[in-house]
Amino acid sequence: MTRRLVAIALFALVLAWAAVTPAGAHAGHEHKILGTVAMAASDHVMLEDREGKSVTVFVDADTKVIRDGNTMKVEDIKTGMRVAVTAVTENDKMMAKTIELGAAPGTN
Repeated sequence: MTRRLVAIALFALVLAWAAVTPAGAHAGHEHKILGTVAMAASDHVMLEDREGKSVTVFVDADTKVIRDGNTMKVEDIKTGMRVAVTAVTENDKMMAKTIELGAAPGTN
């Protein structure tokens, strides 16, 4: 009976830990996210990644926005743009280090 209770308690701890740990997001490690911009604001960008999942990356003063090797502004990010984001996890948030802009919507 005691072993069973210990096993149940350990299982519950593992489930609780898994519920609060972001999947695939390791603090301090760089993540590359490829997707399409669903919404852009001054402090974050919402993307739909290649698997159709919604991803939010936060933008700060250190985030570099680049298009064809030229520095751009966060305001240049438009809905429908294809982007490649390099981000790191900080305080349970994906913080964008760089956002590389692809073609604007309706252009090739």
